[in-house]
Amino acid sequence: MIKGLRHKGVSKPLIYADEVAGTGWYLAAGIYIFEVTCGGVVQNNLTYFTSPGFPELWGGQKECAITIEKTHAGITQLKIDFVHFTIGQPNRTTGECDEDAMFLGEGENRFVICGQNHGQHLYYTFPSNSESREEEELGGARGLRLVIRSRGEGPRLWLLRLALLPLAHAAPHGCLQYHTAVNGTIKTFNYASNGRHLSRQRYRVCVRRGAGACAVRYWPCGPRAFRIADPGLSYTDMMQQVQLMPAVADDDMLEEGSGRDPNMAPVVESSGPSPGLWDRVRSLI
Repeated sequence: MIKGLRHKGVSKPLIYADEVAGTGWYLAAGIYIFEVTCGGVVQNNLTYFTSPGFPELWGGQKECAITIEKTHAGITQLKIDFVHFTIGQPNRTTGECDEDAMFLGEGENRFVICGQNHGQHLYYTFPSNSESREEEELGGARGLRLVIRSRGEGPRLWLLRLALLPLAHAAPHGCLQYHTAVNGTIKTFNYASNGRHLSRQRYRVCVRRGAGACAVRYWPCGPRAFRIADPGLSYTDMMQQVQLMPAVADDDMLEEGSGRDPNMAPVVESSGPSPGLWDRVRSLI
């Protein structure tokens, strides 16, 4: 049994070593998992951020915001794994996330995303000014805000794994994504069935050199899997060129990232009792 205490939107289980074995909450020495939703505060090194009522679909139109605080001064990066993420698509004409959107940080360091991004991940380096604070604030670093804005129509669902990383476990400087496996797939955000390409994205994807490896081989996953527009083209002209590309026979590659109205990823419904957090996490990984 895990005894718990909730205070000001922050889940703080009182965990005893002899009680947590096999529960899924205790992952390694000193590492536990916690869950937050709208209005919560992340104050632990591993936390799951869920949409309201998860795993049920959410249709609210408001801002769902959490605050992420460093556990100690040695934390340099935040890693977000998009275990499940479906919100509204970007504007059909401009590619901007002008209705539904996820915002991380502020100012020049703000990162914006929308659409379908299951299985994606990103690394966000805490800006140095996150340590600054106003005179009336209490000691400690100012928190990093993560906001999911809901303005459009349609259901939404997300489950994000948030990990606070010290320098020893951080991605190389400037890397938005960091792939450490010996093989994998690099894809743009919202690269879903009929997903629209997001504008104003700057990708710097890094690959860790494997032991004994001397090179990295890249190749497209299909005939329509790699397209870069003329930098002089407008977003509308680029999408028109995409629509004129010849179709392919493979059903799995048809209209991939074409910009047409997207279909939401299927969600399996269950008539049984609502599962706990750890059961939900394991079912989606």
